Amino acid sequence: MLNKANCKLNSINYSNKMKKISFVILLFSIVYMLNAQVYSIEGRSPKFSFAGRFLAAISNNRPEIYGLKGEKMKGFDGHKKLVMEYCIAKNGKLLVTGDISGMVMVWNIQEGTLAGKYKMPVKTLVHLALSNDGKYIAVGNRKAMFEEIFIFNLETQQTVTKISDSFIGDFKFSPDSKFLIKMSNNELKVWSTQTWTLEKTLKSHTQPITAFDINITGNLVVTVALDKTLKMWDFDKAMLKATFNAHKVNISDVAFHPNGTQVASVADDGMLNFWDIEANKLLYSNDMKGFGRNISFGPEGTLIAISGGVGKYATGKAKITAIISRKLCRLLLGKRLKVCTLIQLLKYTNFPQL
Repeated sequence: MLNKANCKLNSINYSNKMKKISFVILLFSIVYMLNAQVYSIEGRSPKFSFAGRFLAAISNNRPEIYGLKGEKMKGFDGHKKLVMEYCIAKNGKLLVTGDISGMVMVWNIQEGTLAGKYKMPVKTLVHLALSNDGKYIAVGNRKAMFEEIFIFNLETQQTVTKISDSFIGDFKFSPDSKFLIKMSNNELKVWSTQTWTLEKTLKSHTQPITAFDINITGNLVVTVALDKTLKMWDFDKAMLKATFNAHKVNISDVAFHPNGTQVASVADDGMLNFWDIEANKLLYSNDMKGFGRNISFGPEGTLIAISGGVGKYATGKAKITAIISRKLCRLLLGKRLKVCTLIQLLKYTNFPQL
């Protein structure tokens, strides 16, 4: 009888001890979240390197490299005209920049030196993309209300082909470099990089597409448009998988989280939404107080960079914001994963203070 009482007492003591430990861990987590920093960068179009070692942005008409705490590491001077676009090579060694006159420069990031300089046959450069295999640069030329895309082979240093489209829109290469994907009014057009012929079209939006992204495996594409919807696509089958009534105003950007199961979208009013694309539901929504132009996730998904908007929401800055991982949430609070995720997004990233 006495042994049973002792066992019960020990069980109670153990339970109380675990509760105290859980409370201390939770308190430490909350203190850590409240002390987290948000870093500001004077620039636009933030992008993380593929390995997540640095962040790039355009500041004062020159591309610049920053550390993950917002510290400036180096800048690249050389363009005389307005820098429109830039790309980071997958290996993190090269930076490709293009100005409005069609001058494209290739930079050695580590050495901070110019590795190549090419004048493209364009009058007004509006878009720029670099294939992940480092072989092709695609340059978009605005011609009235049309767009010409010149494909430049970096190995041969020759223009290999020209693609014409009836609408002006951003484009990017697929992760495997096999396709060039372009926004064209209310649809996405996909060209093969082997034959440079139109392979397929993804069409469902009722108004022009404003942004799109493709996941790291290249099998899913997400699009947002002026119809205020977010659409998920099976890229291989060119088939619509899901539609979300995402925002109340124009959606300015969208990005896949590296885990492949979540998507972030941001609107011109600064509203930032996180979506679960497997459960087809909204996970979290927060007013960024004027920040809502571009989104870029770090490769591990623990950092997100959000740049300022246009018009009355203009800020001229990019913000680096930290997001705690779901794995750490699970370690800290176990079954309280959903609550922890919301707390971390709200507190750790200081979203309300943006």
